[in-house]
Amino acid sequence: MRKILIFIGLAISSICVNAQYNLDVGVSLGVSNYLGELGGPKGSPKNSFMDMNLDATNFSGGAFARYRFHNRFAGKLALNYIRLASADSLTDDPVRRARNLSFKTDVIELSTTVEYYFWTIGDLNRTGRYRNDFKAYIFGGFSAFYFNPTAEYQGKTYNLRELRTEGQSSEYEKVSFALPFGAGFYFTFQRNFRIGMEIGYRATFTDYLDDVSTRYVKDPATQLPYVESQLLASRTNERRAIEGDANFPHAGYYNNGAIRGNPDSNDGYLVGQVSFSYAFRGKSSFYKRRYNSVINKRRKRTKF
Repeated sequence: MRKILIFIGLAISSICVNAQYNLDVGVSLGVSNYLGELGGPKGSPKNSFMDMNLDATNFSGGAFARYRFHNRFAGKLALNYIRLASADSLTDDPVRRARNLSFKTDVIELSTTVEYYFWTIGDLNRTGRYRNDFKAYIFGGFSAFYFNPTAEYQGKTYNLRELRTEGQSSEYEKVSFALPFGAGFYFTFQRNFRIGMEIGYRATFTDYLDDVSTRYVKDPATQLPYVESQLLASRTNERRAIEGDANFPHAGYYNNGAIRGNPDSNDGYLVGQVSFSYAFRGKSSFYKRRYNSVINKRRKRTKF
């Protein structure tokens, strides 16, 4: 027990000594993509990142604060706005394409992550001034996010959650959680400015990001609460009217309790962003040890 307390004390002391020297705040902008039951690339469905469709790429942006409390570790708090959307019309897989479902949702995400710096170049230009450096890292953490999927029908936008398209007894929650993880890097230049890039995946705790999870109801007239629910729960006939009956999957695939989604696999999404931030540097003991040696060398330089 004593050894544990000593270890905790040393860890806290280390954090307190070094915490002042590196805080940066900034903004980020980039792209996002969704991984779930809808859409998909060419070929049969794949239960992996290979099932993402580049045509469903959208935008994302946010702000963050990062606090480097150790040579190898930093904590980051970020708030992001993320657009996600996809549609079965984007794939050439006949079963998914005939299902003809689609969704769009705006995600507001609050995340806290820890970065581990596995590669650091402290003096990128080798000038002895430590003005520019490079860091590469991996990260992981926890996030909470708001989502509310919608779909278009005859020029009007419908809230899919309220329609309970799979016959749910109540609406699913608008707020869920995720485990974000990924990798990134950043350059520091002129000591205070940083530009970086990061890509990360969010493994969510919900399968309703796209409003598709389980099965079609057996009796839409009695199990779905609204006429709009019936229209948007099964949209196969719309696709049949466009493409005709030739080589069209059997209608039984899309009604009477047939599989609509995959409840054994939750949805997820990918975010890739470029960031720009400003670093506030305090003169902690770490800062002094690192930079004073350079300053002293410059002062002691022999003059000819």
